[in-house]
Order: sequence, then C-alpha cells, then structure tokens
Amino acid sequence: MKTPTNKREDGVHVVRLELLLRQDGQESPLLSRLSEFEPDIDARVPKTQLVELACRLYKSRRMRSRFFADGLFGEPAWDMLLTLFCAQYEGEQLSVSSLCYSADVPTTTALRWCRVLEDKKMIHRRKDDNDARRTYLVLSPKGHKAISDYLASIHHGLAPKRS
Repeated sequence: MKTPTNKREDGVHVVRLELLLRQDGQESPLLSRLSEFEPDIDARVPKTQLVELACRLYKSRRMRSRFFADGLFGEPAWDMLLTLFCAQYEGEQLSVSSLCYSADVPTTTALRWCRVLEDKKMIHRRKDDNDARRTYLVLSPKGHKAISDYLASIHHGLAPKRS
C-alpha cells in the first residue's frame, strides 16, 4: 500500500506526487482541478477586466494587514508590478518613491526589488521631462505582456464555469 508521504531525514513530510494519479493511471480529481489554472495565453480578455483584476489583487493584498501580523507576507516585486499595471491604465506615472511606498516594505528593500525588476527587464526608468531630479518607473513591454498573460490565465481559471 502506498503511503501519502515520504519522510526525509530532516523529518519533513513531503506529499508524493504519485498520489495525483490513481492506481489505474488516470488523473485524480485534484490533478484535473489544477489543470484548470494552466495559462490560456490565447484567451482574449478585455483590458478593462485585466486592470480591474490587477487592482483588486493589489487591494486584497493590502487588506490582509487588517487580519494578519505585519511582516507575515511579503512579495514586494509583485505589488510593484500590479501597481504599475494599474497606474499605466489610468495614465499615471509613478516616481521611484511612490512605487516603493506601494510595496509596503522598507525603502531599501523596495529599491533592491526595483533593481531586480529592472535587471529582469520587467520595468524601466523614464526621466521626468519637467524635473530632471525626478525619475518614473514604468512597465516594460516584456513586463506588461507577462502580467497581462498571467491575469488573463487566472481570469479564466477564476471565472464561474458555464453549464
């Protein structure tokens, strides 16, 4: 009889992936549910719905602080990408300091993540035409496409199934 876990030397139990297949080799219901969230990059979702989803995701992440201890969750790069996606749709430009604030982490941490996102070509800097001291951060085409594709795929995965 198969056991549901393998015990590693450090005592941590790991769920065996073989359990995602039934004994007869067919997919388990769990595996078929997971496949519902595979990206559907070709799916067409109106941009307004993608922006609404991005903004709702960002707001829900900020709401968690009402229910959970500070510092329990952290994904500043994701918060920054969501913020830039929403801002771009609204025609807003975000300064480096504004984007750092949106990540809800210490400034030094946020700046480090800005550099990572720049290195990964997800965002880039744009100088303010009216004030040489100010720099804006914007989504790159690569960053915009990645977020759009991701949001479209989860939009379809979260939508109610039609009968």
